[in-house]
Amino acid sequence: LEIAIHDENHPWQKATIDIVPAVRIPEVPAFCSVPQFLESEGCNAVIKWYSDDPDNTKLYRISFNMYDVQIFDIMPEALKDSYILAKITIHDSFCPLLKNKHYLRASQLISSYVLKVCVLHLFMHIKGERRIPHGPTADDITSYTTTDKQSPCYIEDVMFWTRQVYHVLSVAMETKPRPFLELIHLPGYNVIGDDKYKEYREVICDYVKALKMIVSPKHLMHVTFVDKLKSDIKWK
Repeated sequence: LEIAIHDENHPWQKATIDIVPAVRIPEVPAFCSVPQFLESEGCNAVIKWYSDDPDNTKLYRISFNMYDVQIFDIMPEALKDSYILAKITIHDSFCPLLKNKHYLRASQLISSYVLKVCVLHLFMHIKGERRIPHGPTADDITSYTTTDKQSPCYIEDVMFWTRQVYHVLSVAMETKPRPFLELIHLPGYNVIGDDKYKEYREVICDYVKALKMIVSPKHLMHVTFVDKLKSDIKWK
């Protein structure tokens, strides 16, 4: 479903919404995991076709969107907005094409879903439920959680957490023997288990390094860049 959004920050921008039927499951299956600090709401089974299942014996996947919504509702604003900034910076207009024999861009290799999982990992790190190697310290968490979006420090906080998002992805991509980023609600499930992440590991790692530089504090002085961030982060 395509809709148009029109407000002060987003004049007549097109957005796409996926609508799929779902079956409500009142209890979370035993093989799934829901953080104890969230309210249990069961889960949904969403219709999905798998390319590796020509006989259609697998018709559904488990959806945890309701828990993701709960998490985003309680996470620090700067971390929440880092997801928006991360999605912006992988766009072709921000991240330059890095030299690679396949001419692949960051937007072709790094999905917004993978970025969301990285944000969820960061929040679980903040809550003490998971540990990210060389992740943000307790002092970092205290220092970079400004709640006032009018504060001059806020955009720097968002940039800090966006760099942390890419740090999580960097750690995941460097995991041996193949890249591994676990879905927090489904232990053992590798979000980046697709062969492309192993095949293009070096290219993706190069892009992650470049993206960390794009969201470095020096860009704070670039007026056009900051204005774009203010708009896309729904600055208030």
